[in-house]
Amino acid sequence: MPDKSVEKKHRFKRGKVSLARITAFEILFRVETEGAFAAPLLDARSGRLSQQDKRLVYELTLGVLRKKIYLDCIIKHFSTRFPKDQEVLTALRLGLYQLLFMTGITKYAAVNESVLLVEKYGKKSAKAQVNAILRRAIEEEVTLNFLDEVEEISVLESFPRWLLERWIEAYSFERAVEIAKALNLRQQTAFRVTAKGLKKGFTPPPDTFSHPEVADSFVAKDVSSLLKPAEEGLIYFQEPASQFVGKLASNFEAENILDLCAAPGGKTTLIADIFSKSSENDRMRAESNTEPENKAEAWVRKAKIYAGDYYFQRLKLLKENFLRQDKEPPLLCLYDAEKGLPFKDESFDLIIVDAPCSGTGTIRSNPELRYRIRPESILELSGKQRKILLNASKLLRKGGHLIYSVCSLEPEEGEDVVSQFLIENKEFKLVLPKVPAKYICKERLIRTFPDRDKMDGFFAAIMQRII
Repeated sequence: MPDKSVEKKHRFKRGKVSLARITAFEILFRVETEGAFAAPLLDARSGRLSQQDKRLVYELTLGVLRKKIYLDCIIKHFSTRFPKDQEVLTALRLGLYQLLFMTGITKYAAVNESVLLVEKYGKKSAKAQVNAILRRAIEEEVTLNFLDEVEEISVLESFPRWLLERWIEAYSFERAVEIAKALNLRQQTAFRVTAKGLKKGFTPPPDTFSHPEVADSFVAKDVSSLLKPAEEGLIYFQEPASQFVGKLASNFEAENILDLCAAPGGKTTLIADIFSKSSENDRMRAESNTEPENKAEAWVRKAKIYAGDYYFQRLKLLKENFLRQDKEPPLLCLYDAEKGLPFKDESFDLIIVDAPCSGTGTIRSNPELRYRIRPESILELSGKQRKILLNASKLLRKGGHLIYSVCSLEPEEGEDVVSQFLIENKEFKLVLPKVPAKYICKERLIRTFPDRDKMDGFFAAIMQRII
């Protein structure tokens, strides 16, 4: 079925255009005109499609978003009049992506259905323009001229120049190129087996494989067989870098834990699994009257988890994730962490601050992010993160640990935030993380990179209160 909002505006008729192209068109149209995100739209629409159509929709939608700057340059190259109507531009991008980047698609289908799309969406006058541009793309060689190497990478990999320049300054030109290329690769679905799944004896299907960098993280080539286990709470879909950061909590003892920006609960449920791992061992020890092997396990049995977020609906989703996994939900709190927190000072032994950020490290799964973030928004987020971190630090007991993380590649949201915090708060020190040396960057800080580690780009720091 076509999206109702688009159907109402354009008096949509399906005609001879394939359902897959219609669906991709509608999702891309909403991404551009409503500021929607592609991933939830793809999930919502994919249930109505055959497996073949679903694969095509994902390829078309994400492919166009990953190559949008390049596709627009091609349109400008073959036309003296760049389309003003989003319907025409969307149809052209779809057609060009099929012609330039996809195999197994006939040139006739790519051109014909793109022309039909503009007609069906009320832009009949643009049929000739769409047809001419796509025909030229078939018949003529594409030759683009660039001012310099940065502009070339910006166009070919479809990243805003200003963003590439930031990565060049932070990591070098060569690394910036590799990061951009890695963020344009298709992301395979990752998951972990929950405590419930382990208890039920769930084993990953044969067509999945272990992630090379993150223990107990699995990658799926086909998610169809995993949908039911996910609904039953046996597995949880979670990107490996997110799992990696969540597992940092396993290195510490804690009676009271606060996950400050917790929703939708990926890290929170993982932490709950970590701090309940010894429950079966506890039962066996109780039966045999033996003591736990170490103090940490004794603390694990007592750990109480608090979780909070800014939005009620997100906390509701977090609670549902806990219940799906047969876990008792944590104590939930609704607050604005930037303004203040409803807890007494020095209330927690372990605090996790997975702060809101630009998300540049997650562009693999959210390709449209690169076109939406702005330099000024990164600076604004940095200020927000500093306030949240400061408010969180007041709640930590002496000897307790605070884990700060963001899914961002930007130093202003990672290294700079932590550095400024430590300068202003002498009662805290950085802790050397128990992770492989490759992940440790300057001054005991942690970074994962999409090009090097085959996962999202995350930053993390572990701090301990010493006074």
